[in-house]
Amino acid sequence: MCKKIILSVSLIFIWFSASAQEAMTLEDYRYKVIEYSQELKQSKEGVLSAQSQVKAIKTGFLPKLSAAADANYQLNTVSFDLGGSSMSLKPWGYSVGATISQNIYSGNVVRNQYEAAKIGESIARDAEMLTIDNIIYAAEAHYWSFAANIAMLDVAEQNVKLIESLYVVVKDRFEDGLISKNDLLMIETRKMEAELQKSNAERKFITSRINFNILMGSTVDVPIVLADKIDKEVELPIQYQIEDVLKLRPEYNIAGKQIELDKKSLAASLSQFRPQIAAGITGNYGSKMMNFDGSGMVNGIVF
Repeated sequence: MCKKIILSVSLIFIWFSASAQEAMTLEDYRYKVIEYSQELKQSKEGVLSAQSQVKAIKTGFLPKLSAAADANYQLNTVSFDLGGSSMSLKPWGYSVGATISQNIYSGNVVRNQYEAAKIGESIARDAEMLTIDNIIYAAEAHYWSFAANIAMLDVAEQNVKLIESLYVVVKDRFEDGLISKNDLLMIETRKMEAELQKSNAERKFITSRINFNILMGSTVDVPIVLADKIDKEVELPIQYQIEDVLKLRPEYNIAGKQIELDKKSLAASLSQFRPQIAAGITGNYGSKMMNFDGSGMVNGIVF
């Protein structure tokens, strides 16, 4: 029974080790980097903020409703002499009112602000696309840099083994008196150079692995196995005309839309100096101006 338990635990450990060492493809790494990127999350929040700005300005086309209420109390008593009799005003008063209005013409202020907000939303979306493009570029650069350093470390290790095996042969021949001391010194120098190259390759490998893991939000010392090697054949990119390339670049689109945004913002500022027309109705219920009995009355104004 004990042997079965040990065997089961060993199989589980082997399974977890194999899972941890599962080779990572370039596509997998892109997905992990995009999913972890804090910069992309900020870009998405920028799009949401621009959308909220458009919705807020769009309310300028809709009717506006406002309401207010107030109450007051007068400390001094006010009395009137009416043909031998005296009447006093109530010391308190109240009022409840509401106004609904509709913008008819505001010098195109709202229209220009709305169009500027729409351009701002479009810029935010292009900025998000630019962020994604930069993230993918960084992911691919880190992936292939790590793959290159893995290959360089492998070459350096093989070189050290070859030089060491050659050193053993040369040393034996020197001890047998078949070659001179200079030959032995030369191979020792080559051996030290190979070890130095291996040390440099190990340092670059560790640095690239740290950068590789940091970019996808993983622990820096997690071992990684890459599925794609540096000598993998890739297809050449499709060639485009410069005009088509510019249309595909988010930063180029952002620059053009930024000019449109500045024009609309200027037009919105100038529109504030034009006449503005609005229509609406105000309703009010409250105590009378001459508040003798405390009763209320309804008043209304159309403008």
